[in-house]
Amino acid sequence: MYEKVSVLTCLFLKNTVPAWDASKNSQIIDSDCLRSDEVDVCVCNYDQFLIQPEGGLLISEGVDFVVQVKAMVTDDELDRALKN
Repeated sequence: MYEKVSVLTCLFLKNTVPAWDASKNSQIIDSDCLRSDEVDVCVCNYDQFLIQPEGGLLISEGVDFVVQVKAMVTDDELDRALKN
């Protein structure tokens, strides 16, 4: 179920939001070499020079926003998402 919702969310965002592309289940790295946990959907801009449809490492300057797909949000999941 999660995978289906993640795919549908990614397709919806690709077709709705003006962006270069979207990637699923990726990590984001910043200029200090800090990495995020895995994020469900990343909407990328033109500064993202290399994008994999799934499971890639993305530079923070090339990510406009992320979407975490959850069936149910618990306090622990909310804290983890906010920290990430």
